[in-house]
Amino acid sequence: MGCDPEYYPNTNTHINRLAIKDSKILLEKENNASLLRAIELYETPSLVSNKFDFETLKNIHFHLFQDIYDWAGIPRNYPVKKGFSIFTPPEDFATAIPVVFSAVEEYKSEYKSKNDIVLLAKVFRLLNKFHPFPEGNGRTQRIFIRLLGHTKGWDLTFEKMPQWEMVEICKQAHEMNLEPMNALFERIMESID
Repeated sequence: MGCDPEYYPNTNTHINRLAIKDSKILLEKENNASLLRAIELYETPSLVSNKFDFETLKNIHFHLFQDIYDWAGIPRNYPVKKGFSIFTPPEDFATAIPVVFSAVEEYKSEYKSKNDIVLLAKVFRLLNKFHPFPEGNGRTQRIFIRLLGHTKGWDLTFEKMPQWEMVEICKQAHEMNLEPMNALFERIMESID
């Protein structure tokens, strides 16, 4: 089951639980609400499953956006692109899901090592290309990766980098230039053991 969120008439603002029709005000409220919900997840990771499968990803999205959208945690059912990056079309979700989450299993199956940098970067790249939700994919995948990293004693400090750099690195990874993504993960991963 997928969603195709509606917009308020004559706006580019998704219909939302707060009935806000101004996209800038909605973005501010969305950012504040999702930040508080993200803190909850970091403080109490058991709020979502530790299986790190598609259900976990949907649960993280739901947790982050439950205060704002009725479609929180529900994948989209329409194609999405940003610039020249085309994300996984919904008709290909069934084949993309095993690819994405087999990379997660590959990460989980190994002992903690420096190779985790490459493995987590791979999962992040695949999640970004998947982009299953109408909005909030970046926040959702960063929390997913950070919680996944914690399972083996890694913290990922995405806060250390500006948003424009993340967008550029994701764009390059989308075009299969993987070195910037690997370098990013080497920079932001710290052992917490």
